[in-house]
Amino acid sequence: MRVKMPRAIGWLGALLALASACPLACFALRASEGEAGGARAAGLEVISRDVRSPEGPIFVDSTLYLVDYAAHNVVRLEQASAKVIWHRDGCGPTGRARVPEGLLVACFDGRQVVAISLDGKALATVDRDENGQRLREPNDFALDARGGVYISGTGPWQPRPIVGKIYYRSADRKLRTVASDLHSPNGLVLSPDGKLLYVAESFASRIVLFDVAPDGSLSGRREFLKLSEVLPLAGGRTYTPDGLRIDRSGNLFVGFWDGACFAVIGPDGKLLRQVDLPAPHDPNLAITPDGASVILTGVFDLPDNGSRGELYRVANPLAPK
Repeated sequence: MRVKMPRAIGWLGALLALASACPLACFALRASEGEAGGARAAGLEVISRDVRSPEGPIFVDSTLYLVDYAAHNVVRLEQASAKVIWHRDGCGPTGRARVPEGLLVACFDGRQVVAISLDGKALATVDRDENGQRLREPNDFALDARGGVYISGTGPWQPRPIVGKIYYRSADRKLRTVASDLHSPNGLVLSPDGKLLYVAESFASRIVLFDVAPDGSLSGRREFLKLSEVLPLAGGRTYTPDGLRIDRSGNLFVGFWDGACFAVIGPDGKLLRQVDLPAPHDPNLAITPDGASVILTGVFDLPDNGSRGELYRVANPLAPK
C-alpha cells in the first residue's frame, strides 16, 4: 500500500501514518507457535519502559546505550531508567556506533551524523557527502576492522523514490558514498571476516549483499534473500526488515518494524529461528557481550499518533542450553 507521508512529520510519524492507513491484518500480531511459524519468546523480560520510541541498542563494555527517536535523545540504561546523555532538537536519532572518540549518532530527521563523547559532549557534525550533497537520512552503522564505519542513508521513509545510499567513513574521518539507488537501506552489518556487507532494504522487504574491498569500496550487489520466501505469511503477516546484528558464526539477527518478532537467519539464507514479541514494532536489537541474551526494542502505537516503548531481554535462541 502506498501512503502519502510528508517529510516534515519525521521518520516515526511516517511509520505511524502507514500503520493507521493499513488494515489491522497489515501488521502482525503475536502468534502462538505453529500459527504463523514463530515461537513465543521464552523467559521474556521487560527491562525498561522509560523510552518512548527505543532504537539502536549497543553495548559499550557492559553498559547499554540506545536512542529515543521521539524525544531526540541518546540515553544510557541505568537499571530500568534511561539517563539522557545527549539531546538535539530535530535530530530524530535512530542508530549509534562506538568509535574511538565516543559514539556516532545517526540523526535521521536532521540528516546529520554527529560524533559525541560518552558523557554527551557534541564533538563534530557532518551533514554533507564528499560532493557537498546533503546526506540522505542517516539510519544505522556497521563498523569494520580498519576503523571505518558504513552508514545507511535511507532516504524518505516511503516506498518511492528509491534514493537510498551507503556511505563509508574511513578511519581518517573522511566520508564518501560507496553505493546508491538502494530501496530504503536500513540495518547493515559486516560478515565476521569483513568481506561481505549485508544491508536490509526495508520497503523491498529483502536483504542484499555487497563484496567489500580493502579500501571500504563496495561491489557485486546482489540479493541475499526475500523475507517473503523465508518467513511465514499466515494471517496477512508482513515483514519490514529494520536492524541487523550478526554473531561470530555469521548468523544474522533481524529486527522488524512490521512483524512483531525477530528472526535468526543462517549464512546460507535459511531460517533458523523466529521469535514472536509483544510489541507490533520491534525494529532493533543487540546481542549481549556474553552472547547469552538478545536485547530488543519494542514500540506500541498510541491513539494520539504517539508511541510508547519497551526494552526486552530474551534468551539467545542459538545459545547452548
